[in-house]
Amino acid sequence: MDFRRWGLSLLVAVLLGFLGFSGGPDYRRRPLRVLCIGDDWVASEVPFYLWQLLQARLGTVEVFNEGRLQHGAYDVLQFVKDDYDRLADLRPDVVLLLIGVQDGLRGYAAPYRWCNDVWRTVRLAKTWQNPEGFPTLVVLTPLPAPVLPGGAPAPTEFARRVRAEMNPCLQDIADREGIPLVDLGAIPIPDGPTPEALSRWLARTWFRTLMPYTGLRSLPE
Repeated sequence: MDFRRWGLSLLVAVLLGFLGFSGGPDYRRRPLRVLCIGDDWVASEVPFYLWQLLQARLGTVEVFNEGRLQHGAYDVLQFVKDDYDRLADLRPDVVLLLIGVQDGLRGYAAPYRWCNDVWRTVRLAKTWQNPEGFPTLVVLTPLPAPVLPGGAPAPTEFARRVRAEMNPCLQDIADREGIPLVDLGAIPIPDGPTPEALSRWLARTWFRTLMPYTGLRSLPE
């Protein structure tokens, strides 16, 4: 067992529970604010389906979709730098990051450069604050290796990069920064998914990740 990783996961869970129940925002009194940033996965209906799931449980919520089609990690980093003040003014409680589809398809000069661009984006997002002045919770999402946005099977080289280089890098960033990493294996990917089914799957996976922070105790049916 990796005790360092297990201990970090426990610490994150305790922190999320503290924020959700001990002096953190009460989302029955004001809307939860979720900012989704990333590439093709995010520039889709996933944030909308997440909004539907959260709205059904919490009442009014605000989910902002800042996904950018055809953007690699460097492009997303530049977008966050250029729009930093506007994004900070959204005062998000949570930032959900999913970056890497285009990089996995196109390739990259070196894994450490791709990893550094993602890490710098995480560091920028961690400087934001929610309306009460609490630090924004940044949640990193690994890449689904078997499928691409829209449901097409992933090319073999893409899947290899994701499993061997990209997702291990994302795990390392989450460990170093003390932030949650979405567990994509918690809810199985649908077989032969339609674009809608795949988007709803990722939205449910994000919802599950946010449960400790929001005080929600069960997945929607």
